[in-house]
Amino acid sequence: MTESELDFHAQRSHGSVDKALAENSTEMEVLREELLEVLEKVSFDRMDIVFAFAKTWARQTEQLQPVLNELLGLIRDLALYRSGCGQSDIQNRNLSAKMILVAQTRSLKAWLDRFTAVRNTQIALSGNANAQLFLENMLIEFCEAA
Repeated sequence: MTESELDFHAQRSHGSVDKALAENSTEMEVLREELLEVLEKVSFDRMDIVFAFAKTWARQTEQLQPVLNELLGLIRDLALYRSGCGQSDIQNRNLSAKMILVAQTRSLKAWLDRFTAVRNTQIALSGNANAQLFLENMLIEFCEAA
């Protein structure tokens, strides 16, 4: 593992070595790519993506908060790319080629609005709210932020 990969895993696990070692990096890489695709394609014209994503992840309540954390990390990086920050500030460098293109598709304000929508969804779900409903609302807010 390279030093940047170690730094990335340490950040994601909030300093927990056990958590970092238990993480399946291949699965997480696939998940990040899928989430990036959702961020790229979600729109009022593609509501099928909204409902499919919400339905799939609402059933996996144990994994939902980590998925939303990944989404926050991706949106953070997209906002940083959009604002012109350097590579050293980016966590998901392995996806940089695609992320640079995706970042340019929305304004900085739209990325920040999406970040807020995910964070508000996390807060709602921590109170045992209806997962599918809140995920759908979050993704509709993504569409509105475009």
